[in-house]
Amino acid sequence: MAENGTKLFGTDGIRARYGEEPLTPPILRRIGAAIAAVLDESPKQSRAKAPRRVLIGRDTRPSGPEILDALSAGLAQGGYSVYDLGVVTTPGVAYCVKNLGAASGIVISASHNPSQDNGIKIFGPDGFKLADELEEAIERKLSALSNSNGAGASALRPAHEHVLAYRDHLEACARGVAGTSKPFAGMTLAIDCANGAAHALAPAVFETLGAAVHPVACSGDGKRINEKCGALHPETLIDTVLKTKADAGITFDGDGDRVMLVSPGGAILDGDHMLAALARWLKAENALGAPRIVGTVMANIGLELALVEHGIELVRETVGDRYVVARMLRDGLMLGGEQSGHVIIFQRGSTTGDGMFTALNILSRLRRDGASLDDVAKQVTRYPQILLNIPVKEKRPFDRMPAVVTAHQRVNGELGKRGRVVLRYSGTESLARVMVEGVAQDQIARCAGEIAEAIRREIGRDER
Repeated sequence: MAENGTKLFGTDGIRARYGEEPLTPPILRRIGAAIAAVLDESPKQSRAKAPRRVLIGRDTRPSGPEILDALSAGLAQGGYSVYDLGVVTTPGVAYCVKNLGAASGIVISASHNPSQDNGIKIFGPDGFKLADELEEAIERKLSALSNSNGAGASALRPAHEHVLAYRDHLEACARGVAGTSKPFAGMTLAIDCANGAAHALAPAVFETLGAAVHPVACSGDGKRINEKCGALHPETLIDTVLKTKADAGITFDGDGDRVMLVSPGGAILDGDHMLAALARWLKAENALGAPRIVGTVMANIGLELALVEHGIELVRETVGDRYVVARMLRDGLMLGGEQSGHVIIFQRGSTTGDGMFTALNILSRLRRDGASLDDVAKQVTRYPQILLNIPVKEKRPFDRMPAVVTAHQRVNGELGKRGRVVLRYSGTESLARVMVEGVAQDQIARCAGEIAEAIRREIGRDER
């Protein structure tokens, strides 16, 4: 627990508005010291090739450098050397940590959140996000350090050469799949980097591989990160794709771990489309292993049906890429992901969702096969699905709210086997999420609205 008694880590690290607890310089210094103390006690970290090094990368948010200074001061107090990777994607940090064998990697980012927010994600030397028990250990250490005077300044060491190694890794992946040094020669791509961590890296990689790139939201202006652009707003890229007659549109979120694609005809391809295509390709290449992939409860039933046609099973997990990864590791599976565009492919050392790695894998295969994203879009026939976000003042269990239970039961009875309902809370925001899927749009919209209204009556937050 954090020093104010609340839980520090959510489903994807620490996330809050900068300047508010726990993202204040004094607490961040103590978080750095707490991370150092936990690393000292972790056998996995102590066996790292570079056991006293921590790599830190960030997205473009204005608060990133201040968070970097405070965290690194606390880590230095604990005896760790801190290496600054600069602005780099979350999967870039994961790769660099594993490639170097550092004790840990830290990403300063709030992913798809607005610019006022920021956060911290922590990776171990194997390139995977820290397990829940290590995050809980950091919370306990922080509480013990709450009365500390903090730490002094640290000497940050630049480490941009590791980011160049990550870029080489991505380019080698595309060349290996396509079997040519310029797999995208003659292609036109529209690339939207959400003014975030991929803003310089992504256009450079695709241009090196031969593509003509039309950049969108690639300014690196962190004040506009995710602002009506990026993977949360793929519809904004459609106009550029159509106007430039691009072969594909690629759009990342603020930290580059998720991706959405736009076809030449203007169709938006989400994680369900990408998982369906990659599963078929990997199985045909004898690279899928067991004929199963991991999705989440939010995956459209259309994905499930598309996979069944090719003898592949969809295993559903809790929402959150860390839970998808944990299930993949537990079951020895190669592919998993989320509808939101997190796709994890356990190939070439990849350990986490990586938007660029995913896009390169898909576009390289399309180029190799002479196919188009419009062909991929047709592989999944989507059932109508609606997702409503309801601002809430608390996260009370749904089964403890009679009005919500009654509405949920009534909707389940109406939909029967021709639909489904998923109720959950956001792991990073004060939101309840209501997802309803079925055969008729008007029906699921009415059903979702009924459940949402019940939640508002019980725990809704006034947003005026």
